[in-house]
Amino acid sequence: MSLALRRRGRALRGAAGHSLFELMIVIVLVAVIVSIVRHGVSGFRAAKEFKIKTELDALALALEAYREKYYAYPPYNLADPKHNLPLQQHVARAFPRYNLANLAGDLKTAGVDVASFRPDQALVFWLSGFSPDALRPFTGTGEKDPLFDFDPNRLKLQGAGATMASYCSPYGNDAPYVYFDAATYVLGSYASPRFFRPPSLISGIATVYIEDVNRESQYTPGVDGWVNPNSFQLMAAGADGQVSSASPKKQRLYPTGTGYDAQGADDDNITNFCAPPRLGDARL
Repeated sequence: MSLALRRRGRALRGAAGHSLFELMIVIVLVAVIVSIVRHGVSGFRAAKEFKIKTELDALALALEAYREKYYAYPPYNLADPKHNLPLQQHVARAFPRYNLANLAGDLKTAGVDVASFRPDQALVFWLSGFSPDALRPFTGTGEKDPLFDFDPNRLKLQGAGATMASYCSPYGNDAPYVYFDAATYVLGSYASPRFFRPPSLISGIATVYIEDVNRESQYTPGVDGWVNPNSFQLMAAGADGQVSSASPKKQRLYPTGTGYDAQGADDDNITNFCAPPRLGDARL
């Protein structure tokens, strides 16, 4: 072999060895970066979930303050005020000097589209406060008395034709906090004179959670095992931005897991009725 060929072979071997060393360095650096990113994402998610849980606790306290002030938790449904008996009963108790005959018109004047009103808008509507005018709580003048300090940057319209804002979670995915009160929720439409719920209100928004596996198809207050049977359910979406799955009108059974969409929206939901931040964690 000529001297030139030997020199070329040594050069190639040297180049190959140097390339392998560089490759190893790159692999180590990539592994370190992936680990940092993974921990960063995990820490970001944990921080967001902690903030959501903290806000859910604050919203729950605001709802308790509302009950102390107005004698009951607010109804999540404002549809058809002229025939919505739970709404009328609540308003009559909360504002005894108010003329219920004006309710439908006053809600419209206040900018509420009752036909498209949703459970995620209920929190903002009821906790933002009312006029001190006892005769005109919805349309009167004067400084309101809010029970919760909503971040205005996270108040957004949700759904087609919405006129009332929803309060979005800090994840930045515009997923709203959702509220259902136990006293007026019922699966089905016009189930009894007392309970009033057009099914369209729930579609695409959220599903309630019950504990009684034998009564999955129908919930009746005071009979079925609805989680928080004497108060309310608050829930927020996790990172996926969903608080319901493809079957939003079907209740989820908590904490058994039956009926859960573990691959979809349910497991990362954050609620006021589970001790760990996420429902999926609570079921472990």
